[in-house]
Amino acid sequence: MRKRTAIIIVVIVVMAILLVPVKSQLRDGGTVAYTALTYRVTVLNNLVPEAEGEPVERITGTEIELFPFFAR
Repeated sequence: MRKRTAIIIVVIVVMAILLVPVKSQLRDGGTVAYTALTYRVTVLNNLVPEAEGEPVERITGTEIELFPFFAR
């Protein structure tokens, strides 16, 4: 019984380490990135300045990456 309880606790701790994200705010107009060890979700809200006299372009959307540290 103790061994089973210990295994369950270890699995819960490992899952928490792998799946709990860290929020980071980027300074490009409001982009927010949530990064964990197994995934990265980026909510884009980026302002891109155009040439003089033209309006500013806004890039919005969501990017999802699985295992972002191994993709490079």
